Amino acid sequence: MPDMASFELKLRGGLAERHIMEGFDGYNALAGAAYTLSLVANYVETGVIRYKGQFIGRHIVLAEPIAQGSILARFKVLLTGDAEQVFDIPDADSENLLYGLVRRVVQRNFGLPAEPINAETEALLEDRAGEVEELVLAVEPSLRRAHEAIGPSATSMEWTGGFSTMGTLDPATKEYIKASIPERIPMTQDVTVRGFYGNTGRGLIYDPTIDRNISISMRKETLAAIGRVFSYGLDQYLNRTGNTIRIEFTRLLSSDGRPKHYVITGARATRMLTPSRPV
Repeated sequence: MPDMASFELKLRGGLAERHIMEGFDGYNALAGAAYTLSLVANYVETGVIRYKGQFIGRHIVLAEPIAQGSILARFKVLLTGDAEQVFDIPDADSENLLYGLVRRVVQRNFGLPAEPINAETEALLEDRAGEVEELVLAVEPSLRRAHEAIGPSATSMEWTGGFSTMGTLDPATKEYIKASIPERIPMTQDVTVRGFYGNTGRGLIYDPTIDRNISISMRKETLAAIGRVFSYGLDQYLNRTGNTIRIEFTRLLSSDGRPKHYVITGARATRMLTPSRPV
């Protein structure tokens, strides 16, 4: 028997209070939420990030009829894979991991703290934080699409999975996820490498100047030149040596000026006398 994970989106305010929504933007938003679930579910089932063509995640997310109250959209995800085997996490439960990862990608894309909500997610982040950050970036377009209902159709969309809150979509998160303002000022900073995905150059670093984890990316030629520096940095973090790397980068900012993402242009190894504190 497959595991069954349950998710619910509750639209409130606007037209939703009359149990209706705009047809185009409303259903477009629900499709964005469903595609987000498909991408994360595919990763839980296979350990592979896919977002184009045919993949398992597209076929295991099932939609129930829309219900009143104000508007309720419910999805079921049929999980047949073995997370313990796929990710080598002892006693891992696929359903728990799906809930934890959906919350993670939603909160990260909203610029909010995203502490693990279960042991499965915590264990995965210890070993594959770079891959998870790649997943965060992969779902950003579908999460932007999920905000299309925020406006005349609804003022908020509460997203739950099982008994946990995945996140709330509202005008503030819509503005945050849609805005990526390039800041062309070159910067340099010593950072801790929290995760790194060597195939693409995407990952996660801790910047002590803002006391936050920040996602990173780099061009292919940059990855070829300095990828080994980030691999070294990740090894230092995992072995708790306190050694860091010095990065050169530009930033993408949200509409309120908060850093959303660093674009890496260079890096070299360095050393810190006091270990930085990942969050």
